[in-house]
Amino acid sequence: MKNRTLNPTIKLGATITIGTYMMPKLLKQIKAHEGNLRVESYIENTEEIEGKLLNSKLDLAIVEGRMRSPDLLVRPFFTDRLVVVCHKDHDLAQQNRISVEDLRDQGFLVREEGSGSRKLFMEEMGRLGIP
Repeated sequence: MKNRTLNPTIKLGATITIGTYMMPKLLKQIKAHEGNLRVESYIENTEEIEGKLLNSKLDLAIVEGRMRSPDLLVRPFFTDRLVVVCHKDHDLAQQNRISVEDLRDQGFLVREEGSGSRKLFMEEMGRLGIP
């Protein structure tokens, strides 16, 4: 039998936003620095990623949402911000500044249940008193 060196594998999870916008560059950088490291990547919402970490199906993950489990070690990686956007013909687009009150009666398109971005958005809107 030949003596083969196995390539180490890491199972890396990311939420959908991070997986879409940051993961390709991150994977390229990992490959450049650790050429023999095999990376299996999994893209899911925050809730799904947390479950995979807790069930040892992932080694590491990058998420934009908050992890709830005290069994996970969480470290800040990147600071981002959420912004509200609207169509250029919307009434709010014509204003130089908008207030919290301007948002009160607006409808919003939001991410699916389990999304960290959705949870952060809903928490902030609740904090501002906007249903």
